[in-house]
Order: sequence, then structure tokens, then C-alpha cells
Amino acid sequence: MKELPVRTRWEVNGSQCCIQFTRQWNFRCCRISSLSLTAMGKRLASEQEWEKAARGTDGLEYPWGNDFDTTKCNSAESGIDATTPVTTYTKSISPFGCFDMAGNVWERCASWHDQSFNQRVIRGGSWTNTPEDLRTTNRHWSYAYNRGTNLGFRLAQDTP
Repeated sequence: MKELPVRTRWEVNGSQCCIQFTRQWNFRCCRISSLSLTAMGKRLASEQEWEKAARGTDGLEYPWGNDFDTTKCNSAESGIDATTPVTTYTKSISPFGCFDMAGNVWERCASWHDQSFNQRVIRGGSWTNTPEDLRTTNRHWSYAYNRGTNLGFRLAQDTP
């Protein structure tokens, strides 16, 4: 099944940013270097960019509103027990038009949780998590070298 990139734009500190993500691209490029990303004009989203894309300007608890709904994301409660295509949950798109900002896979951010221990911030929760972990304000960490079926990333691109 072919998946199309998901794109959205917003402003952070006066700079327009674009975020895009495709599940298939994620799995093919999980070992892509930061030099390759830079050459393509892409980078990991910062934690600040990720949170704004997920919460919007109203500070939502979940990308779709303030109440958890098992029909709007892939979580432990959904009972799927695996990842799903990015565009599966069309009624849970964030205020900035992003898919899967809650559940499916944890998303690695460019921001460090603790650089001295090689720990990156991860956001969004995954298909293995409960509603508390899927809140837009939830923040966790993962070693930068970790890989797994519940861990992915979202790319950002500065726009002119």
C-alpha cells in the first residue's frame, strides 16, 4: 500500500516550519544520518515544534480535543497490537493538520533529554501505551541508538 506524505505548516518564533512524516519512509530510513537529512533540507522536529503541531494554539490535551477517545488513535486500548498506516485515524488530525500525533509510535525529537547520557526526547506515545502517555504534554526519553516497532520520528523542514 502506498502512503502519501503528510505535511503541515506553522510558525515558531517567527519562522515558518513544515513537518512531514510517512510510516514507510520511517522504516526504510531509520539509520539515515543527520548529514543526509541536512542535505535533503530536512531535520528532526524540535520538542517545541512537535508540541505546537500536536496541541495547537489552544493547548489541547490530545490532538483532537481534551477527552481521550479510543477510536481516534492507535493505543493499547484500541487492541490492534501493531502499528497502523499514518492516515488511518482521519478524525484525530491535530489543529495544524498532522496525523498520528497521539499513539502509533513514539516520535523522537531533535531535543535532548540528557545529552551526557545520549538520551533524546520522545513524544506522542505508541500503540503499546495508555491514554496518559498519549497526552500532548507527556514527555519521555529514549537512548538515541534505540530502535523498535514503537519508536519513529517526524521530520521538519524550514520554509523560506
